[in-house]
Amino acid sequence: MPVTWQGWLVIAIAIALIVLGIYVGETDDAPGVALLGILLAVALIFGFGYWKGEKPKWMWGLPKAAKPQAEDEIKS
Repeated sequence: MPVTWQGWLVIAIAIALIVLGIYVGETDDAPGVALLGILLAVALIFGFGYWKGEKPKWMWGLPKAAKPQAEDEIKS
């Protein structure tokens, strides 16, 4: 969930794109427009999340600081 008003603004714009796409898709009998609105909203949220959020990094397993040491390393 967004913490700042800017985050809520992005969510509001995304919801507006979805609603507008569904409305235009129903009135013009063009279901592709509804799908386009949904795809634009998802792209907007992902784009802002990538731009303003934490940089993505691959994490596999425990962080290095939290890994227990092997018995061989402890005895040395």
